[in-house]
Amino acid sequence: MADGKPGARANSRGVKEPGKDSVDQVRAHGRDRATAPTGENTALLSGEKSGLALANARLIWTVPQSAFDAPSQAAGLIAAAERSDPLRGPFRIHSMHGWYPTHFSTTRSADRFAELVAWERGALQHLYGLPMGLEDCKTEAALELDDHTVCFRPEMMPVPAGIARILGIPAGRPMLYYPRRSFDLWGARYLLLPASPDWGYPVRGFASFLDRTELVYPSPEVLHERQSKDKPEPWVVRQDWQLRRNRAAYPRAWIVHRAQVRSPTSDPTTRDQRIRTLTYMDDPIWSEPNRPIFNPREAALIETDDKEGLKGFVSAAPVGPTESVAVVKYESQRVELSARLEQPGLVILADTYYPGWRLTIDGKTASVYRANRMMRGAAVPAGEHTLVYTYQPGSFRVGAIISAAALLVLLVLAWSFRRERPAPPRSPESFDNQLVT
Repeated sequence: MADGKPGARANSRGVKEPGKDSVDQVRAHGRDRATAPTGENTALLSGEKSGLALANARLIWTVPQSAFDAPSQAAGLIAAAERSDPLRGPFRIHSMHGWYPTHFSTTRSADRFAELVAWERGALQHLYGLPMGLEDCKTEAALELDDHTVCFRPEMMPVPAGIARILGIPAGRPMLYYPRRSFDLWGARYLLLPASPDWGYPVRGFASFLDRTELVYPSPEVLHERQSKDKPEPWVVRQDWQLRRNRAAYPRAWIVHRAQVRSPTSDPTTRDQRIRTLTYMDDPIWSEPNRPIFNPREAALIETDDKEGLKGFVSAAPVGPTESVAVVKYESQRVELSARLEQPGLVILADTYYPGWRLTIDGKTASVYRANRMMRGAAVPAGEHTLVYTYQPGSFRVGAIISAAALLVLLVLAWSFRRERPAPPRSPESFDNQLVT
């Protein structure tokens, strides 16, 4: 029996119970009270957030944008060196990142993080050069291919007597050696190195980079200045970096006629043997009297199963005096070369060999060969030719096809929906008009 109020009913015992509408209202009211923050709760939450922010403020490091907009001293020095003594073609740099001046560990500063960023940018540390157009030949922690990383891997070697005297350490002492030719091959024209050495430490063992390089900055007097109580901190303590120009750096592209043709391999032992063949050059540190020397400026190491495709392009002839190759245009996904060959040969490009790169020679599709383990090679006929590399990965084409198919499906569905859409209801006046007529 109803009690006459909406939303309420009586049970079999005559006790009034709330109806469904009343229950929904009570639940909704409870939800509103539970979810709607009151002014007191809002103030409490804001206070807790502010307290957490203040308590952890020292863990949150920020740097103003102006620190990243400021010019880099090392980048400016490289630009000035190129203007005073320019070389043809694009180049790379190498920065032995990972070290910091001892000034930062012996002093305190409230703006230390900003000071660290300013120093890293000024000395072109890890990846800072990329936005400035300065590509590092060895960029760690950037999804590098393993074969490329192995080319630059250092190892401990005993110091020869002659180098030991120059470095001021005992002969035969183990010293860290970076395969210098790898950096030369990949065109590291400028080297950013610590000023203070530690010949057995990976981030300060730069003995490999002293031969056939010249100091650009700072001056020798500033670089070798000793610390004194009566003078400000010397450069080696305050800044601790030097810029050197590598006179042995290879160009970005060159021509060869000789080649050692091998089958592709994924075996780590065979791979390491081929890399050591490429990187050994009998320098003052790594010298083995009975080991043959492979000269990449005269020959290339080609890994391919298509040996027939190289017939007629490989010979024992040296590079002719009028043969040349120049980089006409260099972009991240397109490289254009202009080559002139007296006879058929191979044009080597010191860019990474990777699936997705396509090559045309004078507009005609050509094969891209794996050269010198991780570079790109092209078999080019005699004469003057234009080589164009473009990056067109298969994944991009698959994605484009899927996107086009999805767009087509959407268009079909939209067209079908438009055709099947019901007609709008008629107004009462339309019915009246039909009855009258």
